[in-house]
Amino acid sequence: MIIFLVMAVAVTAAVWDFKTYRIPNWLTFGAVAVGFFINIFLGGLSGLLLSLCGLFIGGGALVPFFVMGGMGAGDVKLMAGFGALAGPLFAINILLIGSIIGGVAAAIILLRKYGFKEFFPRLFLLLKFKGSQEDSVLPYGVFISAGALLSCFWGVF
Repeated sequence: MIIFLVMAVAVTAAVWDFKTYRIPNWLTFGAVAVGFFINIFLGGLSGLLLSLCGLFIGGGALVPFFVMGGMGAGDVKLMAGFGALAGPLFAINILLIGSIIGGVAAAIILLRKYGFKEFFPRLFLLLKFKGSQEDSVLPYGVFISAGALLSCFWGVF
């Protein structure tokens, strides 16, 4: 049951973020609330602890990037929601897969837009979070959601 909720949240977040560069609070906070409810129902206190650990690991891992201006609050809340739904191991898996997909996508976009000659200077600016708004904005919720979907299909629960 949880896997279907994760997939529904992932698809909704990816489409929404791709179109609007925002992830709605009703989706992220809803995922957290449903995650707590289901995990408490299924596992009692240990289910609650699983959800809390997932929430803090998933969301907490992205807080530094949010603070430095490298991503939006919706991305942090989305990861917290996935963690609350499916637990800390799933959150770690999403972080790893989503980071790889997001990094590859950013590199491809930079290469296509600026060519190899400008790739490394632009990449350095992005890593320092000093690139222009046009260069540095990617709908990262799409990559987080892709990581969640791939984790579901690979059976990482």
